[in-house]
Amino acid sequence: MEHTVKRVSLIRAWAALTVVLIVLAFQFTPAKADVTPGNGREVVLGGVIEADYDVAIARTLLMSIGYSVTFEKCPWARCLKLMETGEIDVLANVFITPEREKFMWYGYEPVFDFQQYFYVKADSSISYSGDFGSLSEYIIGIRGGFSYGDAFDNAIEEDGLQVYRANDSLNNVKLLLLGRLDLLVENPMNLIVELQEANELELMDGIRFLKPSLSHQPSYIPVSKKNWIGKRLVFEIDQALQDLKQNGIYQSILDDYFQGYKLE
Repeated sequence: MEHTVKRVSLIRAWAALTVVLIVLAFQFTPAKADVTPGNGREVVLGGVIEADYDVAIARTLLMSIGYSVTFEKCPWARCLKLMETGEIDVLANVFITPEREKFMWYGYEPVFDFQQYFYVKADSSISYSGDFGSLSEYIIGIRGGFSYGDAFDNAIEEDGLQVYRANDSLNNVKLLLLGRLDLLVENPMNLIVELQEANELELMDGIRFLKPSLSHQPSYIPVSKKNWIGKRLVFEIDQALQDLKQNGIYQSILDDYFQGYKLE
């Protein structure tokens, strides 16, 4: 009889424990993600110019996977700082550097493959054959906080290049045309859009780029490491970007922005 009572008590205890475990499992099982914008899937997208091609692509792909997007306009150096602090979640168009990898998650799918060029005045006699050292006597305009590829970034110190850092390339173009700079570095896509945004596209008539390009570098759409779903969001961005390229939307956006302009 004593053994029977013990068995009944043990069965009841196991049954009670099972109920508790089921309740706990139900409480802590994550719900299936709701991809409807506004249901906890909001992101702040940073960029220099809202009406830019890179912002258009980043916004389009984020919305295609159900995110509600708020745009934060910021000068480039401040955009990087806001990514570090987590005040913005996603940045539209970023090169990889060891320093940036400390506070951003990068995916595997590049959004662009940029070629950077030296620009000079249209009537300039300056030439470039691929040797950075040959330009050490000139003043070169660049954007502050912006990477132009390891080779050029390192050459600033190693070859003693004289650089002037501005917040944007529009300022550098004006200084170039005034003769206060000898060259500036930029990729044609960014430069054209920046001048369009400022309604000063006619400035392109007074400058030209030199070949060869000084760097050939992929850029990405990274996520701040302060974002609580950062790694998952990077994976989603990679997948969405591949889809945009395959369905033609990616190329359509670029065609709308650059039709008729020389990019390389």
